[in-house]
Amino acid sequence: MSAPTEPPESETHKSVIIVEDDESTRLLYAHTLEGDGYEVYPVDNIKLALEILEKKRIDVIITDLGLVGESGFDLLRGLEGNLSSIPVVVVTADDRVESVQSALRERAFDYLTKPIATADLVEATKRATTESLGLLAAQQREDAAFATQREAASRSGQRAALLALLFNRAAEGIVVLDHEGRVVDASDSFLELLDMAPRLVIGQPVDNFFQAHPTEGMLSRKVGELLTGEGAEDQWNGSMVLSERTGPRHLCDVRIFRCQMPATDVPTEQAYAVALVHHDPRREALSLQLQQAERLATVGILAGSAAHEIKNDLGPLIGYLSLHDKSEDDDPMAALLHDSARRIREHVDQILAPLRPRIRSRGAVLLQKSVDEVLVALRRAGKVRRLELTIKASADNITVFGDKDEIYQIVMNLLTNALDALFDGGGGHRGAIEVSFHEDGDRVLLIVKDDGRGISQENVDRVFDPFYTTKGSLGTGLGLPVVRDIARSLGGEIMLSSVVDKGTTVTVALPKFRGTLESA
Repeated sequence: MSAPTEPPESETHKSVIIVEDDESTRLLYAHTLEGDGYEVYPVDNIKLALEILEKKRIDVIITDLGLVGESGFDLLRGLEGNLSSIPVVVVTADDRVESVQSALRERAFDYLTKPIATADLVEATKRATTESLGLLAAQQREDAAFATQREAASRSGQRAALLALLFNRAAEGIVVLDHEGRVVDASDSFLELLDMAPRLVIGQPVDNFFQAHPTEGMLSRKVGELLTGEGAEDQWNGSMVLSERTGPRHLCDVRIFRCQMPATDVPTEQAYAVALVHHDPRREALSLQLQQAERLATVGILAGSAAHEIKNDLGPLIGYLSLHDKSEDDDPMAALLHDSARRIREHVDQILAPLRPRIRSRGAVLLQKSVDEVLVALRRAGKVRRLELTIKASADNITVFGDKDEIYQIVMNLLTNALDALFDGGGGHRGAIEVSFHEDGDRVLLIVKDDGRGISQENVDRVFDPFYTTKGSLGTGLGLPVVRDIARSLGGEIMLSSVVDKGTTVTVALPKFRGTLESA
């Protein structure tokens, strides 16, 4: 079999992505390949490369393995579906045999070690481009043949009768399935929902595209019951998650019918299962909200039970510490423990508030005093070490309206998050935290700023969701939601901005106390 004819150079579109975090090297590669007629997209991280791949047709990818904070292997593993056919040329200083073997296992097209001559880079890119264009031509021929085959089949009387029946029943996604649960045909609306080409769907097991139903199991099982007559009904309805491994996820209403086709060109009747798939984004969003509400309700019940037991166990401890306070001994540690135990009881009461509401003692709270109390507790716990901590107040006696334990809780959560965000420092300096507060009209702005790890933009949008945490097993995902709820209950608000590896700034706006300072 002869090799496919390579398209003329003038008729080909040559494009390449360069993933290299060293700016001078990246610019050298880009200048070299632009001079050879390539449209070049130079980037310094994998995320930008994937964003370009979503918008542009790319012939070749050139990547380093040792990128800041990530690896070129992550890019190789991330090229799934239609992107997996793009040749990747690895250009790296890592000349270890195991690295070469690992890259080739991940389908790298070529592996070049630095330093590399520009002529070698151009030659490797040309070979990868020839491979890419050959694969594209083969895929186009396959798609054309597949389309011709479908068009020819649709002209047969049996296929025309089946399609007429299907499209008369529903205008949503339509999937035709055989006895084995494989996709015989699928409507364009279903393919658009999956965001996949027909050749990647038709002929594949339907279970590749639907997650198992929580009670009914895999969709192929229901198809088998309908077509063999094992089920009591001739149709089935249910909600299922449409989710291809590398594609989108949608909650859909699925309705399956048994369709018996009369014999025409074949001697026996044939039965098919027809699945009508309806996706309503509004219903999906509501379902997710209900799931979160159910989860919160369950956690609330468990938290209420635990809080009740904790409060029972706190009683003797607080009683003992109260007696110690009344003694003649002046023990600052005992006073601190008594105050901490009282505050724990306040938090427990807050958890139990929906069942047994209490009236908070809201009034004037000196913000500086709350910050000082939090710092005392953190220093005694050994958390304020190996870092630069700065406290800035625009004026003395800045006073907010609230409950002193609420304000303490806000400051504690913000400072704890800032401490957790700092780098380890390898035993040395961990970073810096700045706490500042000043009056802004009828509000007081409390600002906590760190220069730690920061938060990616996609996570910034979720940090106020209950139980969502960027700290893994070390976090509960409740600190910022609690701060937000307290601020809102006082008529304030919270704002957060962050840059990865540069730090995070959280600003809480609280109402300024308008009365006298006697209660502070």
